[in-house]
Amino acid sequence: MGSPPIDRFLLAVASEFHQVDDWAALERLDELARPAFGIASLPQEAAAARLIEAIAESGGMCPGVAGDPDGLMLDRVLASGRGRPELLAAVYLEVARRAGVSLSLLSAGLNWFVAFEEAGELVLVAPASFDRPLERIDLQRRCPHALADAVLAGLIDLLDARGADSDAAHALVLRRQLRAAQRPDVSGRG
Repeated sequence: MGSPPIDRFLLAVASEFHQVDDWAALERLDELARPAFGIASLPQEAAAARLIEAIAESGGMCPGVAGDPDGLMLDRVLASGRGRPELLAAVYLEVARRAGVSLSLLSAGLNWFVAFEEAGELVLVAPASFDRPLERIDLQRRCPHALADAVLAGLIDLLDARGADSDAAHALVLRRQLRAAQRPDVSGRG
């Protein structure tokens, strides 16, 4: 059984903390994706440029305030156009998926990226500003579950820092559930 697309998962996480209009959020992702249709037939560099144009330039999506938990809530990121790097990476993944392209998910520390990949070569799409030359960073491949884990970890920290103890505790429970669901069954029971 596969996991749900990251958009659905992140909307479910947000709904644990506030009322979410799934339809409006999914419609916004569709709207961001429309200018990216056709990128699958383009050379990777051109596809990356068109994806950035659709999301960042025309779509107005950019890095948000680091200490704001809303920057980790997909519906609010889509509504405001401001998000943390991990949420911007999720937006890029979902817009590309809607445009018929699969991107690789990468991270370096707290920075998240997506990339086109062909024959072992990466064409990096950096959804957030980065203050060091990209040639000097150690990129690690990530899966959507690692992204979801990072979102929940960030929520725990931000909610705790704001004194929202019950919400921080709830995010911790969600993170533990996510991690438990990812562990293989080693009991031999299947």
